[in-house]
Parts: sequence; structure tokens; C-alpha cells
Amino acid sequence: MASKRFPPSNVRKNNKYSRQTIHISVGRSHDPFHVHYAQLESTAFFEVHGKPTSQQDHSRETSVVDNREQTLSPEPAIKAEDGEAAVDQVTTYQSPTKPAYHLENFVYEPAAFEVVVNWLYNQRPNKPTMRNDCKTLLRAYVLALQYRITGLQNELVDCIRQYHRDFNVTFEDLTWLINRISEEPTSHIIPMMRYFIDQIAFEISTQGFTEFSRNNIMFETFLSEGVHPIRVVLFRAIADVARADPRRDPALGPNRWTVEDWVAAPTPAQNSIDIIDIDEE
Repeated sequence: MASKRFPPSNVRKNNKYSRQTIHISVGRSHDPFHVHYAQLESTAFFEVHGKPTSQQDHSRETSVVDNREQTLSPEPAIKAEDGEAAVDQVTTYQSPTKPAYHLENFVYEPAAFEVVVNWLYNQRPNKPTMRNDCKTLLRAYVLALQYRITGLQNELVDCIRQYHRDFNVTFEDLTWLINRISEEPTSHIIPMMRYFIDQIAFEISTQGFTEFSRNNIMFETFLSEGVHPIRVVLFRAIADVARADPRRDPALGPNRWTVEDWVAAPTPAQNSIDIIDIDEE
């Protein structure tokens, strides 16, 4: 009786998980992450940081690369915050004992990067319950912009909206985004930024200027000092709220701040948006 023949192992078709995981360390604490190649390849990770190389201790800064459809911001160059010098380096190498990448910067925070990796394995981010949770999700949002992960961008906007159903908006969160991304007109249609503008406009209209300023001590300084093109967008949003009948809290109802809502066709906002220095968080 003839035995069944099996194809040689070297001609079997590899599945998408057959490649080994990529070892990535993140932050000053070098927190380890092991992510499948296929998961990273579904994002712009390799376009932002390059493919793993065999060269030992090869350091280089991240670079801006191509445009993808349905994205608002290709990879931005992350720089320093908190008044410290930017590390902003990606070390790529292959070694049995060393990670393939080391990502270190104030946006490359382990907790924020974990939000991104969880999403790649179909785990949605949790609704924030504290202000620190919001900061982590905002950092994750900047990473989602870098890696062009549209679904995660939408989910993070909704998480922040859920937080604002229980807590007032913090104006500093908008200025943090402005300082990390840009205040140029091309950035004004980034959904998270638009949501913060609309939420701030709504709360000013319901609380009044004096009460809102009392709760956000940097608000009047932002209005009166420096050149801030986004002030025009904010005042327009306040006027829109004033005319609305009834006024609708942006934190409630369906999410109207998705990438699909704001990018119906390619726009100048799909060009590179640099992240600039800020002095403090």
C-alpha cells in the first residue's frame, strides 16, 4: 500500500504569522514588546522606522515617508518636551539578546505604545478614568497618526469623548496637541484637534467665559499672547454653538470626529506635519 506523500517543508507556503516576532523596547525603562511582523506591516511602522537591519548599534532618527489614503498626518518627527533634549532615536539591529528597535522619546511612552500594540491584536483602548489616562491616550493618538492607524485614531477620539461625559475638558490638552503636531491650518482638520475645539466651545458657551477661564488658567494667556492661528477656528466654533438650537454636547451622541468624516478626499493636511518642541507638558 502506497504511503501518502507530504510536500517538503521547504516548499510549504508560509502563513502571515510564520515570521518571528519583532522585539521592540520602548522608553527609558526599555519596556519590551514582542510584536508579529504581520501586525507591524499592516501599519506604517516600517515606513517610519525602517526595516530591521543586521548592522549592530545602528542609530538614526525617524524620517518622513510616503502618504497613505485615509490618513490626516503622515509620520511626524517627534521632538522633546518638558524642556529636555530630544533623544528621538530609533536603534535598529538584530541580535538574539537585543531588541530590533529601541524607541525613546516623550511620546514613545510604554503605556502609550501598549495601546497601539493592543489595537494590533484586536484589543480596544479603555475609557480613561483619570487625567493621566487621557495623557496616555493622547500620546497613543500621536503614535496612531505616525503609524497611520485610522481605526485606532477614531477609537481614541471616542474614548476621550466618553471621559468628557463625566469630567470637564482641560484646555491644556488642546495646547498639548497643538504643540506636538502643529498649529498650521493643515492640522486644523485632525479629528482629535477638531473635537477638542468643539468641546471647548460648547463648555465656554454653557459655563461662561469667566468660569471656564477660572478652571483653565492658561486660557486667557493663549488668547492674548503670541500668534495662534487656531484662535480663529475656536471663535468660529463658539459662534456655531451660540447659533445652535438646541446646543449639543460633543461628548454625547455619535462620534462625528472620525478620519472618514474629515477626509472625504485628499487634502493638504495629508502632507507632512512636524511635531515641534514644547517647554513643558
